[in-house]
Amino acid sequence: MYILLLIVSLIAADPTKILWSVSVSQDGTTIATSGTPSPWLREAVSLHATHDDHFFPSGQATAVAFHPNGTMLGVTGETSLTRIADLRSRTFSVIPTEEGARGVDFNHDGSLIALSENSGAMSVWSVENRELLYRDHPVNGKSLTGLAWHPSENVVVTIGKYITI
Repeated sequence: MYILLLIVSLIAADPTKILWSVSVSQDGTTIATSGTPSPWLREAVSLHATHDDHFFPSGQATAVAFHPNGTMLGVTGETSLTRIADLRSRTFSVIPTEEGARGVDFNHDGSLIALSENSGAMSVWSVENRELLYRDHPVNGKSLTGLAWHPSENVVVTIGKYITI
């Protein structure tokens, strides 16, 4: 209930913004949103937004996800680059995609990051060295619009035209 009210207040603050996704840090202190024109990072203190952070590159972000330890944020976009933001150093590393991505999530221990790509591919990358471990097109010719990891196992569910596991 409180998070919903906070998101509504974000939209009301600037009606030109369109919010696509939201992620809350594991400790509940930070909220990240994706949308137009760029991702927002807000600290939530006593469930009130107290700080806006726009250190991200400009552009349309389609999804955001916090790393389980809260120090990194995965950010996907319509371009072919997905970024992992280190929130402490305020730096980025890039994960290349075929045609951009609409979904991002870290696995339960934060060692892997998965992307649902606009090309229809689902890819899994090592967070430590940004190495591609797996890429497949479960639905040829169709965009995957989202994904989520199982909370304790390395199983990913994707959604687009069909749900795949």
